[in-house]
Amino acid sequence: MSRIIIGIHGLANKPPRRLLESWWRKSIREGLNRIGVRHRFFRFELVYWADILHPLPQDPAIRNPEHPRYLSDPYQPDKGIRPLFFKTGIQKKLVDLFGSRMEKLLVTEELRPKMPGIQELVIRRYFKDLDAYFGNRKSPLVSGRTAKERIMERLSTRLKKHRKKKILLIAHSMGSIISYDVLMDGPGDIQVDRLVTIGSPLGQPAILSKIVAANGKARPAGKKLKTPEGIREAWYNLSDLNDKVAIHFELAEHFTENAHQVMPEDRIVRNEYLVRGKKSPHKIYGYLRTPEMASLINDYLGAPLPSRWATRISGLLKSRFHGRVKG
Repeated sequence: MSRIIIGIHGLANKPPRRLLESWWRKSIREGLNRIGVRHRFFRFELVYWADILHPLPQDPAIRNPEHPRYLSDPYQPDKGIRPLFFKTGIQKKLVDLFGSRMEKLLVTEELRPKMPGIQELVIRRYFKDLDAYFGNRKSPLVSGRTAKERIMERLSTRLKKHRKKKILLIAHSMGSIISYDVLMDGPGDIQVDRLVTIGSPLGQPAILSKIVAANGKARPAGKKLKTPEGIREAWYNLSDLNDKVAIHFELAEHFTENAHQVMPEDRIVRNEYLVRGKKSPHKIYGYLRTPEMASLINDYLGAPLPSRWATRISGLLKSRFHGRVKG
């Protein structure tokens, strides 16, 4: 069975689809190169939804930072920097402690918001795309339909298109929320073999309460949300401890196993991406370059073609090429 990698981006406006897709593809290739896997063939497609909320994309040619379409965080090629050995024990405990206290402060055990007005204000002020998604606002480009419906359709349509293939879905930031909703609430024939959530806000109290509210019922005390049945093999969740969006990084605390015995497997990584000389631990390009992400992709792609077959195919192609030249 053929395999494909499908990515879905996060919130905020983005550069044009083809450009963003090429940057994802280059970052995946750079990650594979970092672990010594070169010239590995893979199919990749990006689910692009920024245009639903932002009619005009970011423009790399714009140099004015005040311009609304200014691209502040363009892709930067890998310069061969290898992440140093790092210890996460103490930092992980501190981040986990902060996250758990914040959860107790903001939501009940049933995941009902304790301060709904404040949470809504924060989302509306700082996460406008999330506000449009959860607020069921009409999409400016699709009359009569909500932004959430249109965004979810983008992903579900792509997954249906490739339903006869093995699928690795890589969901960054808000893309992980969209992926969860599609796999949880979409048609039964929408499935993926493996899901990788990266820099995900799914563990944030406000997001968990939104998911519960959207389902129309609260989570029973002490229980977890469901892992979508559409994930057949594995769900990996990658987070950098300095990524503020993924500060509630332990998704395994909030989601139970599905019928395939799949639930989130949390992994801490080091995102070394730099934007104009400053660390950007939430940026997708850095996450895709991590050894952990590259290893997951390489494992998913399976064993490469045996060398004897590669040699035989190479010789066959050469003979055909020479035959055409001679003719």
